[in-house]
Amino acid sequence: MMLPPEDYARAVREADYHIQMVIEAVDIRADEAILSGNVVKVFRGSPALEGTSMKLRVDCFSPGENDEWPPDGIGRFPAEALHAGRVLEALVN
Repeated sequence: MMLPPEDYARAVREADYHIQMVIEAVDIRADEAILSGNVVKVFRGSPALEGTSMKLRVDCFSPGENDEWPPDGIGRFPAEALHAGRVLEALVN
């Protein structure tokens, strides 16, 4: 599920950093995942971030475990969607 366009535009404006990263490793622990990867594009923030390693913590859920997306489309990701080799766009404060 995606944010409505006006909410996405506001989130992009308010974020300190807006990056794209390639996920290289995923460590899932209960209801959270630690994503490790490299920044491949910087939309907002220092261009020097491009090519740097980064770790992000995101909330997730396992198949069969209350697998409904939240009404706002943000907050928790399906664990099976968080695989190495995927690309993630992130708004980070």
